[in-house]
Amino acid sequence: MAIGNVTIINNAVATSVSQRSGGADAYKHLVLLALSKCAFGILVVSVNSVKHQWVAAEVDWLIEHHRPLAICLLDSTSPHEIDSRLPAGCGGAVYVGAPVFDFAASASLAPAALEEWVKGLVG
Repeated sequence: MAIGNVTIINNAVATSVSQRSGGADAYKHLVLLALSKCAFGILVVSVNSVKHQWVAAEVDWLIEHHRPLAICLLDSTSPHEIDSRLPAGCGGAVYVGAPVFDFAASASLAPAALEEWVKGLVG
């Protein structure tokens, strides 16, 4: 889902938008349009997000189109389960430019760190 020039990938939002937007074909068009306009993406990684093909497809598009991508961990799920180019955990990123913000381990520090990353991209 795009908010301004930010794409936030989270299946709960994707499912809701898909149901209201006319089904999978209409949703795919909507997502591709949003992705083409975004400057960067924020991937929300959780036990739920790894189960859905839309999340993996959106991450693939962002990587293939060289968009910066932040990874937000909500639980112990590995980003690597969504795409093999993403890091297996909090240690170094396979996909260059994918900082990891661990909300599960540091709910008090992660939001501010993510905000600083976004500010660094948008100025």
